[in-house]
Parts: sequence; C-alpha cells; structure tokens
Amino acid sequence: MIFLATIISLIIGCLGIYLYSKINIFKRSNVPHMKPWPIVGNMGSVIFNKTSLPKLLINYYNSIPQAKYFGFYEFTNPIIVICDPELIKSIGIKNFVQFTNRHGFADENQDPILGYDLFSLKNDKWHQMRNILTPSFTSSKMKIMFKIIFQQSDNFINHIFKETKTIEMDMRKSFQKLVIDLIASCSYGISSNCVNDEENDLYILGPRAVNLETLKRKKFFLSMFPKIWKTFGMTFLNKDITKLFQNIVESTIMDRKEKNPFISNMIHLMIDGNDKNKNITLNEMSAQVFIFFLGAFHTTSGLLTFLCYDLAINPQIQKRLQEEIDSLQEKFKKKLLSNEIIDDDYYKDINNLTILDAIVKEALRLHSLVPILERVCSDNFVLPPALPHSKPFTLKRGTMLWIPAQAIHQNQNYYNDPNKFDPDRFLKDEKILINTPKYMPFGIGPRNCIAYRFALLIFKVVVFHFFARCNVNVCSKTPISLEMSDKTLTNVPKNEIWLQVEERKF
Repeated sequence: MIFLATIISLIIGCLGIYLYSKINIFKRSNVPHMKPWPIVGNMGSVIFNKTSLPKLLINYYNSIPQAKYFGFYEFTNPIIVICDPELIKSIGIKNFVQFTNRHGFADENQDPILGYDLFSLKNDKWHQMRNILTPSFTSSKMKIMFKIIFQQSDNFINHIFKETKTIEMDMRKSFQKLVIDLIASCSYGISSNCVNDEENDLYILGPRAVNLETLKRKKFFLSMFPKIWKTFGMTFLNKDITKLFQNIVESTIMDRKEKNPFISNMIHLMIDGNDKNKNITLNEMSAQVFIFFLGAFHTTSGLLTFLCYDLAINPQIQKRLQEEIDSLQEKFKKKLLSNEIIDDDYYKDINNLTILDAIVKEALRLHSLVPILERVCSDNFVLPPALPHSKPFTLKRGTMLWIPAQAIHQNQNYYNDPNKFDPDRFLKDEKILINTPKYMPFGIGPRNCIAYRFALLIFKVVVFHFFARCNVNVCSKTPISLEMSDKTLTNVPKNEIWLQVEERKF
C-alpha cells in the first residue's frame, strides 16, 4: 500500500510539474498574458458561459493597447494573440509558408468528416483541395450564381408578402431558409426550396448540424481530453447528419454517371478532380460540402439580420440606400417586362452601388463574422518584443496563434467611434480594403475565406432586393440593443431579432 501510494504521489507530482511548466511559459518569458488557472487556463469564464471568447479577448486586448501580442491559455495550451497590424501582415502574408495551417476542428484521426474539411486540412492536402475548389468562385461563376441569387431573392420577397403587406419577422430564422436554398442551388446544384417547405431535410437537419453551442462543447472536450475522444470514437456530427451530406455527394456522383452533366459547382469539381487521379474520398467530399454549409449558414444569415437591424434603427441610412436602389429600378423594370434575360449589366450595376457597398462593408466590420482567426507555427519563428524594453519571443513549432479580428475592427485608433454603424467611413476612406491587417472580415492572406466573393454577392443582391421592395422598422419585439450570446464561439444574438417588414408603396 505504501509503495502504491508513493507511485500515485509521484505520478500526480510529475503531472503537476508538467502542467505548471505549461502554464508558466509566458511568465518565464516576460510576455504579457492573462493569469491562468490550473487545468482550465484562461477558459474558465468561457466554459461556464459567463462570457464569450471574443468578448474575453477584446477586454484584454483593450487593457494593453501598447502590446504587439499577448499570451493566452486555452486550457493548458499556450496561445499567442497577435495584435500589431504589421505583425499580422508578416504572419498572414509575408511569412505565410510558416503559418499555412490552422488547428481546425479535428485532425483526420479524430473525426471522419471534420478532419478532412478545407478549414482543418493542412499543408499539401489543403493546397490540393483549395486548388480544386477555387474555380467555383471565379468571375464567370459569380455571374452565373448572380442570376440564381437574383431570382431566389425575388421569390423570397414574394413569399413574405404572399398573405399580407406588413409582417413582423424573426429575421434570422427567415434568412436562414433563404441561405440554405442559395447554398444548395449555387454550391451543390440541388433545389431545396426551404423558403416554402420547412419539412425539407436540409432545413430540419442542417441547423442541427451547425448548432454552435453543441460544436463549442465538443470542441472544448476535444481540446481537454483528446485521448478520451479518440478512444471512444467520438465525432462532431451525428450519423444522420453525416449521412445527409454524404447523400448529397453520392446522389450527385450517380447523376454525373447516368447523365454525364458537368456543372461548375464544388461537388462536380471534386468529381472532376477524381477523374484526374486526385483520389478524393467520399468522406473528403462530404467534408467540403459540410464545411461550406457551416461556414455560410450562420455567417450569411447573421450578417443579413444584423444589417437589417442596423438599417431599421438608422432609417435615414435606409432611405439613402433605397434612393440609390431606386435609381436602377426603372432600368431593371423595363428589361424584366420585356422578358429579357438577366444579363451582366445587372451584375455590374449592383456591384457598383457605392452606398450599398459601404453598408455591407460596415456591417461586416461592426459584426465580425469570424471574430478570431487562427494559425499554427510550423517552424520556430522569432517575434519582436511584445512591449518596449522587453525581449523577443521565439514561437516553437506547433504553437497556435490567434488574430483577434473583432477587437481590431472595434479599435478606436483605427475607426472613429467604432461601435457606431457608420457606412460613410467606407465612402470617405477608400484605403479600407478587405483582407488587410486592419479589416479582416474574411481572414487575411492566402488562407482567407475561399468563398468571400460569393458571400459579398449574396449580401449585395439580397439587400438590394429586400430594400427595393421593403421598408424595415423596429417593432415591439425588437431588442433595444444588440447583445451577443456567451454560449457560442462566434457572434450570435442573445435574443432573436424581430423587425416589422412592410411592402413599399410606389
């Protein structure tokens, strides 16, 4: 018994020393950091939903404005949070080869689907899949998608006013139906019709598949107990959800074999890749179909919801947008009445609306879709001193880095009155460009969002249609101020956003 107790004491002691050494890296190196707790590191308040991770990082980011970076402990994992724009540029662009990878949701050995998605893939496998999927988002493909988005947006508005000319709407739920239809038609080449049919499998299972609270809990469990996760064969997705996305791929493969059509969407491009000996498995294809759904579902419907809320509480900006939209309406009406096909002029004209463009960009800044970007250091890399008179810090291979995009978007040194919805800032300052160190709604560098042009197109076309035909106002159910949930890893409103939508009178 004494021998056994001694062994157990030694094991506990060694474990304690190991854990203590891991959560003292930043203290030993004199890197500014948040004081960690044993086991949970800096994640205690996030685990128990007292605050969200983006809010926690913003608070610390603002408390040390002079720091180029600071340390953070995700449980016992040390992470460097990069704050300085020039350092972000160095990591995201100049030295991309050493920071190509993300940590992702899981690796290939931990999950049969999410281990293979474009977000989680690493090195050559990521390059290969990115190259296969990139043709989905060329200018010519955007023009094809534009016609689909244009027509489905019009159908969406017709559905809203099918029974009444004024309605109070749960904006996020309504936009989620439209977004599912747009993803299905533009990216998968299938018709879902969720706007009219709530019994559709994509509408029933899709939101379950991308439930952010569930994904947060599973992500934390995997971070804390990776060996338990692997031992018991745990996965992020339930079997029925996995099967849903596998069926989408399998049905497309069968259709391709029987009818031999080639439609330039992501599934057909992967099938075409296999024809060129790329050897993409069913799970790998299903992973891309799923991650695109996950990446677009909450972010796109959320941004459209936030934007409508901003315009409802800023009616003078809404009016300016509608005046700009109305300036194109006569041209559009004449073409539609003569049954002319929607042509490239529509695509060009809507993309060139300056107020619409500024409103979308400002909504992307104010409501960061991806509040934290991540990278992993693939080789030792020396960072400059975090603070004046401190020493450089060497990133070890495998160290994770976070870029607090939301904190940067709300930095008063970069944006005057940053918490105010002010599209004019993008009209006055043309130097605010997407995918730069101070404005990263879709990431930065070669590993930015592959579909950001598609997302921008959806935002512009849907907003164009919506405010061409609708006035949006606050109602009794509208939250007085926007509060984000503390239960997810990204920005989701704490309370549903209801607005009054009425058909415009001309």
